[in-house]
Amino acid sequence: MMQIFHGISNLSNSSGGPTNFLCELTNRLNSMQISKNLIFAFNSDDNNDGFLIPPIYYKSYIKKLYFNRSYLKDYPVTSNTVIHHHGLWQIPLLSSFIFSKKYNLPFIVSPHGMLEPWSLRQNLILKKIAAHVYQNIILNNADFLHATSLNEARNIRNLGFNNKIYVIPNGIDTSRYISLKSHDYNSKQKKILFLSRIHQKKGVEVLIKAFSLLDSKLRINYVIDIVGDGDKTYIGFLKGLIDKFSLQNFISISCPVYGSDKIKLLQDAYITVLPSYSENFGNVILESISCGTPVITTKETPWEILNSTNSGWCIDQGVESLFKCLDYVLRLDQIDLSIISNNARKLATSYDITLTAKMHTEMYRKALNYSYDKSLIVEYE
Repeated sequence: MMQIFHGISNLSNSSGGPTNFLCELTNRLNSMQISKNLIFAFNSDDNNDGFLIPPIYYKSYIKKLYFNRSYLKDYPVTSNTVIHHHGLWQIPLLSSFIFSKKYNLPFIVSPHGMLEPWSLRQNLILKKIAAHVYQNIILNNADFLHATSLNEARNIRNLGFNNKIYVIPNGIDTSRYISLKSHDYNSKQKKILFLSRIHQKKGVEVLIKAFSLLDSKLRINYVIDIVGDGDKTYIGFLKGLIDKFSLQNFISISCPVYGSDKIKLLQDAYITVLPSYSENFGNVILESISCGTPVITTKETPWEILNSTNSGWCIDQGVESLFKCLDYVLRLDQIDLSIISNNARKLATSYDITLTAKMHTEMYRKALNYSYDKSLIVEYE
């Protein structure tokens, strides 16, 4: 049986998409009993909820520099072991790389959007130093790089990395979302939902400004729930915008929710809006359409398929573009919305975690030089 060691800096719920996906992926891989998957995490916030095999946490800063041998007694390294690291810019990446070299193991890196142009512009000087000192060496020596979309693969290649890049989208257990109740489009006051990290990258201020431009007779039927964790300064800025446009009775900002509470929030929403400046994937989009809740997002995400399948709206990033889309969507009748909702559910099944897990399995088999199903994984040229 293959054995996959997954390295990640942070498994806390607040870290968002990579944590949620890694939980889904490792659980499904372990339940399929094709490979044994163990997570080595480096944050001190123990989060064992939902993991079939509890992650191993390194709480000592010194121990972040290497995999502690005592942990490997129950999971000895074999010729079937692969190291798969998730995320960049932190010491755990170096730890995973050193471990792979020490035992001569295949090494795969998933940047999870951290090499996207928008992300690279943040803390630019520090990232240039880190890239020069150690990170580019590690990435150039990885056996494979994993991208969650063709857009992300293209951006990685444009940075000059010549490794094999395999494109495998994130996935979720869609059955947990689809089984919930259907939408009530006739409710008196309908909710527009933003559900993600409250971060400048997500463009929350664009939603507030676009909503403020709507005709007051249309706007009175809707409220916006902004749900998530984030930087206090940015949240303060958003609250200032809400006050500036006198939208206190229409827009609320609340703490993040998880598990079944999160799914219910998505299910009860009229639409979900993610007006991001950059997304390598956008997990909440998949979660929302799995519930049958249509999504408005931007072309800075890899979700233009929403347009071609009539499952939602993928638009230019900006206030004017979002205002026009909201003005159109919020006037749609129940029949049209029901058709889009059904299309969204159908599209979501293409991203079920079982298929995603099979695609990862084939990538791991390829890394170990086993025979593999070429039809299940896309290599970016």
